[in-house]
Amino acid sequence: MPGQKNKIEEVMSEFDESIGELNKALEPLKKVEKSADRLDIVEARIVNLSAFILEQAETIGKLNTANSALVDGMINLQARLERIEGLLLNPPNPRNMN
Repeated sequence: MPGQKNKIEEVMSEFDESIGELNKALEPLKKVEKSADRLDIVEARIVNLSAFILEQAETIGKLNTANSALVDGMINLQARLERIEGLLLNPPNPRNMN
């Protein structure tokens, strides 16, 4: 049995060395995995930022539409005020109303 025990210890020692070498070989892969995780986080942030920008663009579009309507209303109001001013400065002759 002592010879078999030594053989088992030798195989276990080789196994431990192989595991150590394997762990060393996996270190670059672990770094790549961490980088991939970081890229996933950055990608998620980009997607969120893109959604935010799209929402802001939609809001800007709505504001532009509202602004155009406001400008149109102001132009209409200005025209009405000018007509009223014209009537105040030159009232119609009641004799010509018939």
